[in-house]
Amino acid sequence: MQIRQVEAADIPLLEQRVKVALGRTFTQELLEQNQGIHSVFIAIENNEILGWSFIRWLGPRDPKAAELFPEAPEIYRLEVREELRSKGIGRQIISVLENAALANAYSAVSLGVAHDNARAYALYKELGYQDTPLDAYYDEYAYPLPGGGVGHASDLCRYLVKRLAS
Repeated sequence: MQIRQVEAADIPLLEQRVKVALGRTFTQELLEQNQGIHSVFIAIENNEILGWSFIRWLGPRDPKAAELFPEAPEIYRLEVREELRSKGIGRQIISVLENAALANAYSAVSLGVAHDNARAYALYKELGYQDTPLDAYYDEYAYPLPGGGVGHASDLCRYLVKRLAS
């Protein structure tokens, strides 16, 4: 397995296999990667995408988190294919993202985790992420409705930060 930053040649495979945020394309994500807004990383093996995540170099997406942790890039949209979970892929993706942050001279990274996602929370704590005063905020998002239209939802989340050792 290789974990690396997405390249233009990956776009057809990504568009085929990975669900992007509503109203987005991987072409747009790559453009924003090239502009330094975020980076998209994939775990790939034998031309199969096993998992992916983003790291937002501009800091947290949530306004309160951005106010509290302006210098901590945010890891978000971490996902591992369901049938491959609990095999260490997510842990390895996080490690690569943390190393990318260190390589870009950041001393901390941050992420949000839904209150009802105890499994992810336990992993982040095990990896050294610490609770912050922002322990209840809503991550809002849109999703496509069956038959057309757009639905809106929000998850109650807590915000975690990890100081990175250089």
